[in-house]
Amino acid sequence: MGIIIDSKAYKDGFSIPISEEDKMVRYIEDIKTKNDEVNPTKWWENFDEMVDSFVFQYVSSKFTPGAISKVEKIKSRTGIDGSIINAKNLLLFAEDCIQGKVNTEYFSCNKEINV
Repeated sequence: MGIIIDSKAYKDGFSIPISEEDKMVRYIEDIKTKNDEVNPTKWWENFDEMVDSFVFQYVSSKFTPGAISKVEKIKSRTGIDGSIINAKNLLLFAEDCIQGKVNTEYFSCNKEINV
């Protein structure tokens, strides 16, 4: 599984405004089509060729209450699952990774991850 991660630093919480939603949709479309005429950077080549599925995730210090509905909207636009995670839970999640306790369902829950 590949993960498209977008990290944001917003003092009052990240709300996933429409401009950022559209960017994530473009990232997902890029990786689905892999069309170098649309995006000549070919950033998707950084994923191992064995990766056959993708999810997306936003990382921020905190999120506004409406952020989850934006994750659900991105899923409805692309068919790809996603999640949000704050910085504290990201560190706890990293510890779970180190200990081999990673559950990939975290990434496709379409909600905020709380470890």
